[in-house]
Amino acid sequence: MKQYSTNLLAMCVLGLWCIEAALAYQGSKTPRLYVTGKYVKDPSGKIVTLRGWFQPTGADFNGYLFTNPRNFTPEECAPVLHIFKCQVDFLTQTNPLFGKSHGWFNTFVRTWPPNDGWRNDGTVDEALQDRAWTNLYIPYVKHCQSRGVYVVFCGNAPDGGQFMGAQHKTNMIRYWTRIFNRYPEIRDAENVMIEICNEPVVIETQLGNGVWQSDTDAADRAVQAYFQDIVNAIRATGYRNIIWVPGLIWQTRLQNFAKYPISGTNIGYAGHWYPIGENNVQNIINRFYDDWKKCADKYPIIVTEGSWDTMEVSGLGQGSTEVFGNTIRNLYDTAGNISWLCMFVEDAIGNMRLGTNYWTYPTIGCGKAAFHWWATYTAQAPSGSPLYGPGITFFQDVDYGGLAVTLPAGDYTMSDLKDAGVPNDWVSSVKIPSGYTVIAYEHDNFTGTSWTLTANTPNLNSLNANDKISSCKIIETGGPVSGNTYKIVARHSGKAMDAYGAQTANGTQIIQWTYHGGNNQRWILTDRGGGQWSIISVQSGRCIDINAWGTANGTKVQLWDYYGNANQKYILTPTDNGFYRISPVHCQGSCLDVEGVSTADGAKVHLWQWLGGANQQWRFESP
Repeated sequence: MKQYSTNLLAMCVLGLWCIEAALAYQGSKTPRLYVTGKYVKDPSGKIVTLRGWFQPTGADFNGYLFTNPRNFTPEECAPVLHIFKCQVDFLTQTNPLFGKSHGWFNTFVRTWPPNDGWRNDGTVDEALQDRAWTNLYIPYVKHCQSRGVYVVFCGNAPDGGQFMGAQHKTNMIRYWTRIFNRYPEIRDAENVMIEICNEPVVIETQLGNGVWQSDTDAADRAVQAYFQDIVNAIRATGYRNIIWVPGLIWQTRLQNFAKYPISGTNIGYAGHWYPIGENNVQNIINRFYDDWKKCADKYPIIVTEGSWDTMEVSGLGQGSTEVFGNTIRNLYDTAGNISWLCMFVEDAIGNMRLGTNYWTYPTIGCGKAAFHWWATYTAQAPSGSPLYGPGITFFQDVDYGGLAVTLPAGDYTMSDLKDAGVPNDWVSSVKIPSGYTVIAYEHDNFTGTSWTLTANTPNLNSLNANDKISSCKIIETGGPVSGNTYKIVARHSGKAMDAYGAQTANGTQIIQWTYHGGNNQRWILTDRGGGQWSIISVQSGRCIDINAWGTANGTKVQLWDYYGNANQKYILTPTDNGFYRISPVHCQGSCLDVEGVSTADGAKVHLWQWLGGANQQWRFESP
């Protein structure tokens, strides 16, 4: 029984799955992404992190559902591309799957093109490479874009690339410059990013000196110079998107980039993290702090390999969701700038070898966890991507201490909770955002004593429920609660309603701005009766007011002293997925609207006739 808080972490068979229509992850977006400081951002300035899967291209990683192409003719590539497309469709299908309340919410895939014409001496069979990219990889990129998925291509070094010497450097420069000069469809695609190469291990401290090192200052400086030349050559082709630079020691070492970064725009760093049998929370935390955190404090990171399962026998991926999965998830979430995957495609798709008609819920630990977890991260997708819901968070210890697991709405048996990283009799506290109810049960399958929770509960001892939850129902009830404080988020941009410049005077313009937690972005909703609500600023105590009782399109929306007038009260009409139209009582055919459908910080909120646009829909979220 956990009676005290710790500070361990401060911080069903399915039908056909080849959907050829361009139905992206519920309309998710793939604009060109940029690196700004330690964050990846979209063109509107929204901080973006991605979640995804690793797509090896060999038949052995894909259930032997095709034969590996040798000449990459259209006939050879067609069955490969068909399977790849079906996998993308399956892993971006957000409608409820497997009897759960939701589907998959992947936003990136990491892959590499093996055997695409490169020879061990660094030369290339150009005709074969042209066929490979024309018949397979370019169509794959286009399909991924239609499904709301970014593609991270990893460089295919013909020499293996674990020893970073002069020949490997030459090979990687030749490889990427030829790809981008030859295939503008790849170079210019907004949803394509690259990882320079896969799992380098050691480097010559000076090219040709025969001194191979990996964790010394000399090696760190050599890595900087080595990758700087490769990055410069890639940029000379006109490629503008993010370049992810790998670390040494099979991409487990990233701390060196904090001291010796790669210069230029849109640079981030790529790491790999497998459990290797580690089952101690503090050891995992220490490893992150000793190495990766140094890099994450300054630059964005993407994790392009990693998986786990308690039944993994090789040792590399041996680990549990309860310890390894939850710990790295908490670390990545706290960092706030780490995009990551935690599964190979065969980890994500159960029974893949049986064929597309028989794909099921994942059978591997990391795939099960990702299915439940990814649905809680839709707010971190690019602006304009629809949201699923923030979910509720269970904590291992009282007072929101220990490991945390955030889950979306749904019914969770004991087995479901275990898959998602919540062991039996483990929960000691819970955070519940507005619009959610949790019904927790003492026994499996929703039996035994039950407890209904509608608000944050820092200590389940108060309900005699500490370490007693074995199954639960998480219900998204929707609807704001009178007296609660909210951030009010625009559907099209993901940005929050804000009093301009944190000003408090009457007449202050209401705008949208990236949420930072300021009191000028926090609002108290009060039910004034008759389905009418006031919206009062936490900072100023003034309300959201329609200027001078105006009714025309473009009328200013502002702060003003609250008098209970009809231009200061609102009808909240639900649309879908937890969003609302906010219409003033005096002008109910109009609503609060973000000017020009803008996604920029500072865009004005004004009055406009209701047209059903995403810039006219708002969600009330826990701040």
